[in-house]
Amino acid sequence: MDNGIITNLLIYIHDYKLTVSINLPFFLTEKEVLLLRHLLSGISLTEIAHYYNRSLKTISCHKIKLYKKIGVKSDITLWRELYLKKYISIIPEHCSAYNNIK
Repeated sequence: MDNGIITNLLIYIHDYKLTVSINLPFFLTEKEVLLLRHLLSGISLTEIAHYYNRSLKTISCHKIKLYKKIGVKSDITLWRELYLKKYISIIPEHCSAYNNIK
């Protein structure tokens, strides 16, 4: 059965001991998925640019295109937009489903 999910990300948030499952109903390229994962993990654009040996301007441009694609207006609204559009599921560490993906 097709549930419309094209891209799925699992991000473990250590400080809160939980995994966030993000199910997006559209295709993201591998680079877009990596960028989104870094952004949701709280990594700065400067750190991302340094890690990939790219200019800050290039990474910023990629972020703007990604945000437009997923319907996010700004860094401040990133989590809110994903949550309110019901793209996010939270899996607490004690949940058995978490143990299968850890």
